[in-house]
Amino acid sequence: MPQSQQYIKHARKQDCPTPYDKPGEKDIRMRQNSEPLGYQSDAANKHLEGVRKHSGIVVLHSSSIQALPEALTAKRRSQRIMWLILLIVANLACMIHLYYLLRTFIDSPNAISITYERKDELTMPRVIICQPTTRLLDANALQNISKEYFYALELGMGLVNQNDLQHYIFDVDLRKVYINYEQILKDYGNISVAYHDFYLKYGRKCGAIFKDCYILQQQEVNCCDVFERVFTMNGYCWVSREDSLKVRGLESMASFRFKLQFEGLTRPHFLPENREDKEPYFFGLMERLDQSVVLAENWVVYSHERVSIQMTQKHRKMMSNPEKCADPGRELKYFREYYEPNCGWEKVLFNNLHILLNESTCELPLVELLKPGYSVQQPCTLEEIMFLFNYSDACPVESTMLDFLSAASNSSIQAMLESKCAWENLSQNITLPPCTINHLRKTALPPAAKEIVEQQFNVCNTMPVTLLDIFGKLQKLHNFTDESECIPFCETYSHMYRKDSVISRDLVKWTDAAIVIKYTTKEVELVEEEERQSLAEYIAMVGGNFGLWNGASIISFTHFGALLIRCLGFNPFR
Repeated sequence: MPQSQQYIKHARKQDCPTPYDKPGEKDIRMRQNSEPLGYQSDAANKHLEGVRKHSGIVVLHSSSIQALPEALTAKRRSQRIMWLILLIVANLACMIHLYYLLRTFIDSPNAISITYERKDELTMPRVIICQPTTRLLDANALQNISKEYFYALELGMGLVNQNDLQHYIFDVDLRKVYINYEQILKDYGNISVAYHDFYLKYGRKCGAIFKDCYILQQQEVNCCDVFERVFTMNGYCWVSREDSLKVRGLESMASFRFKLQFEGLTRPHFLPENREDKEPYFFGLMERLDQSVVLAENWVVYSHERVSIQMTQKHRKMMSNPEKCADPGRELKYFREYYEPNCGWEKVLFNNLHILLNESTCELPLVELLKPGYSVQQPCTLEEIMFLFNYSDACPVESTMLDFLSAASNSSIQAMLESKCAWENLSQNITLPPCTINHLRKTALPPAAKEIVEQQFNVCNTMPVTLLDIFGKLQKLHNFTDESECIPFCETYSHMYRKDSVISRDLVKWTDAAIVIKYTTKEVELVEEEERQSLAEYIAMVGGNFGLWNGASIISFTHFGALLIRCLGFNPFR
């Protein structure tokens, strides 16, 4: 060992100053040697705190966060205050900016991009063919079916949706409707089963409605492979099967065409006469199976008419969000397929019938046909359905009213109606129906009596309502909306339509109507929802925000944290 090192070692052992001791260090060392273990004087503690504080400031001086070293090492007080104010203001602005960036990231709507892509294969919308009045019935096979039997089926199902309801009041004997209804229940046990069986027997078959079905102009297909019978709230209709109409080829060939037959098409005898020679078809297009009363995109098609529908397709993709769009597997209780109109009808009408039926929990039997396989636990009775649809008892007339009419018209009204109506004092003739205001209105009465009858009819009788009327009433009175539950699918296809038609006996055989559905272009408009900001973009914005306000980065904050730990006297690497 060198002589100098031996000298220092010996001096420290003797608590002597050495040439390498700083002023005051020897006194401190001597006190530490003379004081008990674990005890230090106040002066020593203060000195060490001052050294630690000074060393902490020196350490933080090395921070790369802008304005922090300048605030710590400034010699003048004014400079130090200026740098501290700048440091506080900049970091406060940084935090505010970060807050708004976070709100934008969480709350801002997603971005929508619109592009166009050409597809080799296009899926056409569903095609629906209905006749809401005649219900696509074969009139020739219905000669032995009474109107009361038919309306017992219709009313028993709860299927009242026609525009012209006059025959429901003026031409139907409701007493016979009740008798037929009871007989149907006795024969079938279930009104929906009877209605389905009725259409299997008397409904027009596929071959009697469609003919000459072609895809790609010249590729002939079997119409009955394309269309199937589906029950809707317009009765039984014919609907193209799901994904059955896929077209390929050039724009000029991307089409589907078919004909509707009018030959031998007459109205059933129990329906009021129509001013048209032939009962028109209702032809509609829909993206998914719409079983509601109001058909979207529908047109009336007459005989010897040529209808051309030109369309373009839009493909919409939304990001999965249970509050804004539905996944493909969604189902409804009363309908075959989930669709916004179906959902709205189910939510408003079928789920709230109890409001209009004095809290009765019965269900309209028609829902068993809307969704095959569904079983109604408590079907509505005919009395409940008549009450729901606002049917009266056709205003019964008593003999006292006949006396009043006879006196007013100076004639014997009772004698005029003895062969048509049964009165309470003519119980021997039980085969005649009870007399009603409707019977009086159909009888040739003197003018004075006829005026009184009309006044009485307006007082006691009201027009029946339809399913659409009930739906509107529930919406209005109880403010039902479908915005929260009835939402579109996250991925949907929609079409824009343009209809051209011409009626010409030269172009189309008078017993037919030709319909052509074609795409004008195979370019599909793709509307896609995307995140306005991804997580990576948000992190980049946060980094840019820190760089803007205090020139810091992840390494800067890591370094700053390490310096703070060191200032606290903790050195894990020593």
